[in-house]
Amino acid sequence: MKTELFLSLFLGVIGIQSLEYFSILKFLDRDSFFNKQIVWLRIFTIVLALFFLETEFAGSLFAILLAIELFFWKIQRGPLNGASSGFTVLILGSVFLGKIHPSWNSWIMKYLALQVILSYFVAGVVKIRNRGWQDGSYLHSFLKLTPYSPNWPSLFPKPSMKNLKFLSWAVLGFELTFPLAFLPQFFGPSLLGFYLATGALFHLINAYTFGLHRFFWIWISTYPLLWSFAETLR
Repeated sequence: MKTELFLSLFLGVIGIQSLEYFSILKFLDRDSFFNKQIVWLRIFTIVLALFFLETEFAGSLFAILLAIELFFWKIQRGPLNGASSGFTVLILGSVFLGKIHPSWNSWIMKYLALQVILSYFVAGVVKIRNRGWQDGSYLHSFLKLTPYSPNWPSLFPKPSMKNLKFLSWAVLGFELTFPLAFLPQFFGPSLLGFYLATGALFHLINAYTFGLHRFFWIWISTYPLLWSFAETLR
């Protein structure tokens, strides 16, 4: 049931993001008639996938979505083509394999859950090796020079280095300890719920502060899958 919820949420998320592609294509000066029709094909295929999610046609629909995502991944390149796009490709490719080989589906869902968990942990490992994250200076530079949304002053007006250091270590602590919520000896609904709620808040703040809303939608859509994965470890 949670796997179905994950797939439904994921399809809904990439459906919302499809509307964003019209703006992205215009920004990149690639808003040709053909490219716009590909966006509409993506939206139409997503709607079909939602209706035929548990049928034999689902595999073909996810194959089409994967091909379209790779097409736009190549078009975007640069700063608009980040980790969220790569993660979308990973999910679509994995779900496609699960649909054409149903006996693999359980392992594929576990693989995706592990990828989400590792995405947090590895990000923490990379950050903690950087002195700028340890003393807060990296976050200070990022807030000052970010090319994204200028909303951060409303949340962090004139942030002190002491506060930035605290925020940096809060992020590091969350990312580095995230896997603990899935270990059998640590797992419990309250602990896992805390981490998922914290993760949602973390992505929401990033979305508002820096305009990184694509991360918010894609990662949050995987949370039902994480909950299901945790239950298999009990």
